[in-house]
Amino acid sequence: MALDGERLRVRPSAFGELRPGFKMRVRKPQKSSLLLMAIFAAIALFYAGNSIFPSSYDNDIWFILANGEYITQHGIPYTNPFSIQQNMGIVIQQWLPSVIMYTIYHAAGFVGLGVYVTALFLLFAASLLFIFHTLRGNDSGGEVLMVLVLLCLVAASPYTTVRPHLYSMLAYSWIVWFCVKYARTSDARYLIALPLICVVHVNCHAALAPLDLGIIFCFVLPDVLKPFHKRGHLERVQLVEQAYPRISLLITLAICAVALLVNPYGIQGALYVFLSFGAASYKNHINEMQGFTPSSGYETAITTALLLFAIFVMGRKGLKSINLPLTLLALAGTVAAMMYVRNMWLGAVFCSAYLAWAAKGIGFPFLAEVKWAKAASAVILVAGVCAMSDSMTVRAPELASYPHDGESTPVNTVNYLDGLGVDKENTRVFTHFNAGGYLEYNGFKVNVDPRPELWNSRISGQDFNFYYEYVDMATGDFAFELYNKRYDFDVFICAKGMALDEYFTKKDKKYVEIQGGNGYRAYAKRSWIEQYRSDQS
Repeated sequence: MALDGERLRVRPSAFGELRPGFKMRVRKPQKSSLLLMAIFAAIALFYAGNSIFPSSYDNDIWFILANGEYITQHGIPYTNPFSIQQNMGIVIQQWLPSVIMYTIYHAAGFVGLGVYVTALFLLFAASLLFIFHTLRGNDSGGEVLMVLVLLCLVAASPYTTVRPHLYSMLAYSWIVWFCVKYARTSDARYLIALPLICVVHVNCHAALAPLDLGIIFCFVLPDVLKPFHKRGHLERVQLVEQAYPRISLLITLAICAVALLVNPYGIQGALYVFLSFGAASYKNHINEMQGFTPSSGYETAITTALLLFAIFVMGRKGLKSINLPLTLLALAGTVAAMMYVRNMWLGAVFCSAYLAWAAKGIGFPFLAEVKWAKAASAVILVAGVCAMSDSMTVRAPELASYPHDGESTPVNTVNYLDGLGVDKENTRVFTHFNAGGYLEYNGFKVNVDPRPELWNSRISGQDFNFYYEYVDMATGDFAFELYNKRYDFDVFICAKGMALDEYFTKKDKKYVEIQGGNGYRAYAKRSWIEQYRSDQS
């Protein structure tokens, strides 16, 4: 239809509403391939049973269980109950998961924890599929979304364990969803959930909860190009999905900032990320704080592929179609992943979200019209559930057998000291970094544990940084003899790589070797342990 020589285009609204009596053929989106989606879902289920279920045993669990046990029995601590140092402040940033996991472990052991973590992982997978479908904005191409979900799950899997990162993955994904729904509908009811998510998140993983505000802020940013477009400038640059009110979102952002204070530690809990930032990076003593290495494993390889592909797609879309919030989140996730390997999951989640939005109109429906697709899909899904169940069943006995004696879990030494009936409350234990959590769970006070930020001055409230002192000792910049003299340890648990055997050999009149184990040696002050040995005799 033409008017004054110009073609008039009629486009249906987003809801397909047309004026009464107006008929127009609207092309329906192609159906997704149920078979391909079922195959990818079955692979995800198998991956959950084969990789996520056994990874519920992570050495960090002992620190988490120690906190959960203490909170269950004594309430929230504000002074570190596990350190040999006196009057150290503490912020248990994941206090709620600690209580949940201690309760599960007390009832069902590591197998129960494995089931719980696997269930959270599958919830995250289902959430990603639903959220990515919303970002895509139509009903076709479900098989493409399943590929993105699967890649994201594998890339993030090193941190889908008993650590609290899974809660952050869920929180970030759902915050993006609610913000996108608000941006597309301008319905302020979608904003009600955001402060609630922030409250739960800060009590599950305080270190990453403030980033909730960063995600929301990306959606608060205005369409800065709108004034230029009105004047006929910069028409080749388009910020899409930017036409929505900002005031409601800005008010919600302020409410979410206040919501972060709803935790047992108040402002300290809300600002935990700033109080703890940089503590673990000292002298690169912790591997997770090292730079991202794309070739270090298949998870990092997949993460690298997602990061590079997201940047490639941004370049292909060019300036005509820029989703500013999702683009900023993807770029921020990429930068974070490149800084530290422990941030790789951030890049995976946000780049996958961007790619889900960018994948509009892309699909592989070559098996969509097969008559037996539904029946075959059901069989494939059942096979996936069976494969997951079989993997969990096969691995359950091994998981139930933990902890095994080792460098990070000195079971032999702990059992030996328990057999002597030592006074744990007043025993001063020197331990290497990774074994601190296991000793804490077993009631001993230690010099350091796998949470270095708790030992630095910004959280401990002390003028002295105890973690830096430990690293200086471990790297040879501070003599072990001076370190020992400062704290007057009763028991020493030393990883064999620390090369302290010579020290105790030279001091053989003062120290005696006690029961050690796989990858570590143990010593005790002779005068201290003889009192317990005499009691045994």
